[in-house]
Amino acid sequence: MPSTLPIFQQAALFAAFATTRSCGRVQLVPLHCECQCCLFSAPPFSSPLLSPARAPHRTADEDYIDVMAPLCPAWAPLLGFAGCAFAVTMANAGGAYGTWRAGEGIMAMGINSPELLMKNIIPVVMVGVLGIYGIITSIIISGKIYMPDENGACRYSQFSGYAHLSAGVCVGLASLASGIALGIASNAGVRANGAQSAMTINWKKMGFSGANSASDKQNDALFVAGVLIQVFASNIGLYSLICALILTQMEYSCDV
Repeated sequence: MPSTLPIFQQAALFAAFATTRSCGRVQLVPLHCECQCCLFSAPPFSSPLLSPARAPHRTADEDYIDVMAPLCPAWAPLLGFAGCAFAVTMANAGGAYGTWRAGEGIMAMGINSPELLMKNIIPVVMVGVLGIYGIITSIIISGKIYMPDENGACRYSQFSGYAHLSAGVCVGLASLASGIALGIASNAGVRANGAQSAMTINWKKMGFSGANSASDKQNDALFVAGVLIQVFASNIGLYSLICALILTQMEYSCDV
């Protein structure tokens, strides 16, 4: 090193090291050394802290795995499995709550109007469909979670994991909200139908003329209104299923 440089500059030059490639190995050399592979001619990601140069015994597939490792980490499948679990558990939680509230109203109505039990069983069927939405989403997501390859490298990417997690959350939360709405609406609807039917029976016993035709029209109108409310409440889960089907098609694989 030229002696004209101050001592502190010489110390700084000796302390600074750059990464170069030589004979397929990563070396650390002082900046003042003359070499053919200098810092400015080194390819991207030549630092040993990022991705070292290929050793003689490494293959192209192993280098590809090192490059794709940040895109497909080992924890990426956790996102997909979480989406499956969330879709099934929350959708069935909404179905269970809706069945509880609807069954409670149907049984209370059946005490005074047992002839309307089978007619008002429709809400229970609608609520049970919500659990099917979660199962469908979970099956689709689980079929897109890839097993690691023979080298132990993960082929399931973060992109696919986040897409599948969002699909599971979408179906789970929407089905839960739909189940709550269905349960409350059906509970009130079947109780109103039972009360209207009991009132009609009392009118007949009291001998009011024209009570049969008027009460039948009122009962039909009340039943149709209740069914329409339940249909629109159940559509919330259907909308989420459509959105989840679109999200599950967005995937990226790290196949070598």
